[in-house]
Amino acid sequence: MKTIKMRLILVIVGVSVLTTLLISGFFIHNMIQTSNEGLETYQKELRETVERELRLQTESAISVINSYYQKQQACRWTMPG
Repeated sequence: MKTIKMRLILVIVGVSVLTTLLISGFFIHNMIQTSNEGLETYQKELRETVERELRLQTESAISVINSYYQKQQACRWTMPG
């Protein structure tokens, strides 16, 4: 009688532990996947922001250079020396 009762308790405990481990693994996997997706999105947005800022700074530099070039071509500004 005790052996059947003990076996039944062990089976129930084993199934409970296995179920808990499987559910925990599933949730951990989902959390990691969600975290990775968030990281990819953050990296993409950061890259786009940096590229946009570099483009704006480059356009500003070109504008300044063109301004000096046009002044030089109009003989309003000469290079020293």
